[in-house]
Amino acid sequence: MHRPQYIGRGISLPISCLEIWSISELEAHFARALLSRPSPTWLLTIVERAIERLGAEQYQAEISKRRHWLLRSRGQALRRYIDTLNGWRFLVDLEADLKAARLVGPDSVMSLAYKTELAHALVSEFINAVIEPALDKHTLLPIANSYAAYAYAVDPHWREAVDAALKEANRSPVPNSPIVARLAFLSTLPARVAVQDPRPATSLFPNFKVIEREVAAYEFGTERIESAEDVDVANSVRTSVIPRLRDEIDRNRGLLGGKTRFEIPALLCVKAKLAVDYRPDPKFLLAPIQREHQIPYLLGAFLALSLIDEHWDVAYEIGEGVQLRLGARQVQPFRLVEQLDASEISDVEFADAVK
Repeated sequence: MHRPQYIGRGISLPISCLEIWSISELEAHFARALLSRPSPTWLLTIVERAIERLGAEQYQAEISKRRHWLLRSRGQALRRYIDTLNGWRFLVDLEADLKAARLVGPDSVMSLAYKTELAHALVSEFINAVIEPALDKHTLLPIANSYAAYAYAVDPHWREAVDAALKEANRSPVPNSPIVARLAFLSTLPARVAVQDPRPATSLFPNFKVIEREVAAYEFGTERIESAEDVDVANSVRTSVIPRLRDEIDRNRGLLGGKTRFEIPALLCVKAKLAVDYRPDPKFLLAPIQREHQIPYLLGAFLALSLIDEHWDVAYEIGEGVQLRLGARQVQPFRLVEQLDASEISDVEFADAVK
C-alpha cells in the first residue's frame, strides 16, 4: 500500500511498513530505489499481462479438472514467463542490495530485506482481512500501526524459517529462494560502521495520520474514507469486529439455527456438507474447497457471539484476534475451534473451555 505521490526518481513510500521499519531501514529503502537499475517497463508490462492471463486460464482449468495438451503447454509457458521475470527481479535486487550496502551498511539492507519480503507476503492479506472489513463498517484503523501488530505476530516464525534456510544455503551451492540468496550474499560483505537510527520511520512524519488518510482515499475511494471514523485497534472490536461476526452468522442462519456452541464439535465433523450451503461475504466468489475452509471461521464467529451474548468481556488485538474473558477464564474462540478441527484438543476439553 503506497503513497500516491512520489519522491525523487519514483520512490514510493510503503505506508503499511513505516511503523515496522526503522529510520535506518527507510534510508536503506531510499538508497536501493535511487541506485537500482531502471527496469524495461514496456517489456515487464507485456510479461506481467501474459502471466496474469495465463494464470487465470490455468486456474479455471484446474478448478474444472480438465486435462489437455494445450493446457500443459499453457502451464509450461506460464512457468517460463514467471521464471524469466523472477530471474530479472532477483538480479536487479541483488545489484541494488550491493550498492545500498556500500552506502548505508549491510546490516540495514539485510534487516530491510527480511521485513520487505515478509511484507510482500502479508500486506495484501492484511488489507483484505483487516483494513477493508473495517472500512465496510465505516471505521478506519491506523494502517501502519495495525500492520506492525499483524506482522509482529508472524515475524519470529518467518525469521526462524528464513534463518534455517540460510544455514542450509551455506551448505548448498544453490540457495532455495531469492531472499535466501540475497541474504547469503549480504552476509559475506565486509562490515561497515554506520550510524543506526532505531526509531520507527513514522516519527519522521509529524502529520502521519493525515498522510494515512490520503493514501486510504487514493486506495479505497474518497467517499468511502470521508464516511469512515478513525478508531484505534482496541475500540474497533465494538465498531467493526463484532458487527462483522454478526454479518457472518446472519448470512448463515440456516446452517446454525437452533444450534448451541456445544454442538460445534459435531458441526465440524460435517463441515464438507455445511460448505455446500455456506454463504460467504458477497464480495467473494469461493470454490467448494474454499467454502469448506471457511466453516471453522463461521463456527469461531458462532462461538464468539455466543459467549459475548452471555456477557463475557471482549478484547481484540490484531495479532491475537478476539479474546473473551469471564472471571479467571479466558478463551480465544477462533483458536479454540482451530485446535478442535485439528484434533489438538478433545470434544470434552472444548466443552470444558466454553461451558
